Amino acid sequence: MDNDESRAGIGGAPRGVLTELKNLTLSPAMSLWGSSVDRSLRHVPRPTGPARANAAGRDSLRAMIFGAGPAVGWGVATHDLALPGAFARALSAATGRGADVDLAADPDISISSALQAVLAMQLWRYDVIVIVLGVNDATRLTPLGTWQQKLDDLVAGVEEATSTGTKVVVTGIQPIRSIPTFDSVFGTVADQHAAEMNAITQQVCARSERATFAPLTSVSAVNTTRHREPAAYTHWAGEIARVIPAGLNDVLRVPRDPHRPSAADEPAHEAHRQRALDRMGLNAVPNVRLDRMVSIARRALRTTSALFTVIDGDRQWHKARSGTQVTEIARSDGFCDFTIRTREGMIVCDARKDPRFRNNPLVTGKPFIRFYAGFPIESPTGERIGALCVFDSDPRAESDVDMVYLRELAHLAQRELERDGRDDPGDRHR
Repeated sequence: MDNDESRAGIGGAPRGVLTELKNLTLSPAMSLWGSSVDRSLRHVPRPTGPARANAAGRDSLRAMIFGAGPAVGWGVATHDLALPGAFARALSAATGRGADVDLAADPDISISSALQAVLAMQLWRYDVIVIVLGVNDATRLTPLGTWQQKLDDLVAGVEEATSTGTKVVVTGIQPIRSIPTFDSVFGTVADQHAAEMNAITQQVCARSERATFAPLTSVSAVNTTRHREPAAYTHWAGEIARVIPAGLNDVLRVPRDPHRPSAADEPAHEAHRQRALDRMGLNAVPNVRLDRMVSIARRALRTTSALFTVIDGDRQWHKARSGTQVTEIARSDGFCDFTIRTREGMIVCDARKDPRFRNNPLVTGKPFIRFYAGFPIESPTGERIGALCVFDSDPRAESDVDMVYLRELAHLAQRELERDGRDDPGDRHR
């Protein structure tokens, strides 16, 4: 066989006669084996609860992890122990910023269904997109030509749907036989196929302006009775984060694409935001835990008042409050309507000197607001539906405000809000 015949695949990927015969003869058996493995995975623990994680810090970066395999979090019970939590911490350590990581994982997704699934998301919101695919395709011997074509389309589609400052990372496939349920003779076949797929993925990323390949190497298991340990996700998160800093340090200085404004800046996105809020079905039923968090915010930031606000149509109503008895105001009078237009919150040092607020009735009259600080609260699907805020009648310097702390409290309140929607109503008063 000459060299051309041994490189019959698209892009020069090695696809000789032996590879073609392997696909033709082993694919049916591999599919049956893969289905058997899928059934065994039903008993393996995986994370529950809101699919997101955070790491503390200012100027937080927003990341999305999309895909299957390691993205699913097999073997651990929380997303904080799985890839989202590990990556949030690794990204924060690598960049010196805070990190908010959302997860869109589907254990059954493959390269054929990935593009439609990922384009249904609001990708313009993210600074980093991490694509984790390949295990399902490796175990089912997806033809290499199909893998390359579909991956090319996927990377191009993600780049088209995101800002020019967004970093796209495509991970490699971890060694298949390092996965306990795949450790068999069939796993060896899948490993060989995965190696060829990884080579193609590297080529696809090399041709892209914004996509980078991040290999996922094997991790030695400490506890062999577990499907996967937290240490594995920490290891992989570090490998992903290592390819990011060089291209991400200036990401927040890249102007946002004017055709993809923030959710609060465009009527269509405002309608989308309102629908997300309506789906949450929030009400004014007291929640003791939220009340405590708002009270903590007021005391910690030394203000007279604090609120958990909800921006609902043309009104701003208060799910929790401390230091004030006001339950609702007009949206046009609220500072929080400006807060939900930001990704990092808002500080108003002296409202009388701020042209946005100096004629506001809450500034010129009771409660005579001079200082305000707020951080946006999001729905489970990422729309900004309100804010955690503190305010006072005395002005203060921006350096006196710990926005990192306010951000952490806002994330805690956000998780509590999601829990509030899942709990029995009787639990909300405890």
